Amino acid sequence: MEKVLKRRVVVSKTYQGAPCRKYGHTERYVKSGHCVVCMKGQKEKWVAENLEKHKVYQKKWHDENTEKHKAHMQKYKKENPALYAHHSAKRRAMKKQQTPKWADMDKIKEIFLNCPEGYEVDHKHPLSKGGLHVDYNLQAIPKSENRRKGTKIL
Repeated sequence: MEKVLKRRVVVSKTYQGAPCRKYGHTERYVKSGHCVVCMKGQKEKWVAENLEKHKVYQKKWHDENTEKHKAHMQKYKKENPALYAHHSAKRRAMKKQQTPKWADMDKIKEIFLNCPEGYEVDHKHPLSKGGLHVDYNLQAIPKSENRRKGTKIL
């Protein structure tokens, strides 16, 4: 639950209300009273139906808030290094279309979150050489070894 400080009074954006008829979910927005889950579903549906309009809006927002976005991403990267590494690897793999639909993304995320400090998650068979972004192709190795390995297959 996100909290916003206003005139020394903590105001919540959501509250626990009557259960939603559709999902039984009780968290609702203070301003509208709508169910959080239903509103998220409606937004996703709208984005799917209006993809081009949404992309234009996103680009306009990003152009107007470049510095704000950059500061947010730097803060996120510093506070969540394992998740940032997971998202970066996932994005690279998706770009190369090397994450199969059957890949267990929860297992992959867990590997990144459990990576010890001073280690990095490495693809045993590199993405650039046709390797897949799947749990059994990942390993935690020391940063120096990962830098030395590069895109070689060992």
